[in-house]
Amino acid sequence: MAPHPQTPIADTRTHILFALGVFLMLFSCIITSYTLWFNSTPAIRLFFTFSLSFFMLRTVRTAYSLGREDCKDEMRDEMMWERSAYIRMMDRQIEMERLQLRVERDAERQAEEERREADMVYEQVWVVDG
Repeated sequence: MAPHPQTPIADTRTHILFALGVFLMLFSCIITSYTLWFNSTPAIRLFFTFSLSFFMLRTVRTAYSLGREDCKDEMRDEMMWERSAYIRMMDRQIEMERLQLRVERDAERQAEEERREADMVYEQVWVVDG
């Protein structure tokens, strides 16, 4: 299966290697635990239990941090997309305001021209009748 177009190949390889590492660690822990648990003293069992829990917590923490970094990347991409969408919306709004001002100016010019024409006609009538 091909990687997602936006996912770099290095990230995919990193995730695959991490998954293989977790699998190998769990497999070795099972084999080691079976060997140590049934052929050891209580002190070794106690040490082994704490070591195993430490490594499991470390693995969970590593997986959590990797997931958190992915989440941060997604959030950053989403914020960038929202920012660009907001900028596009503001550009459209500014363009609409400019268009509205242009229409208002054209209407004012038209009204001014009509008023001048009416004044000129009134002056002509006044001069002719006067």
